[in-house]
Amino acid sequence: MLTTWSGNERMIRAARRASYRECGRVPEARLWDGKRWDSVRLAVLRQDWEALQASRPNAWQFGVT
Repeated sequence: MLTTWSGNERMIRAARRASYRECGRVPEARLWDGKRWDSVRLAVLRQDWEALQASRPNAWQFGVT
């Protein structure tokens, strides 16, 4: 689970590319530079994680230990 602020768009995009989804948001929870920002929580759902793992080859198949 990850928590960030809504102004951190790069981190949110990177997390979404890694299969994270937004699972919670607290409006105007953070104050920075005189502006209020939402607190954003992201998580990977179990079924998404399992599907992602099933689609990737295991390291042991390539002799990596």
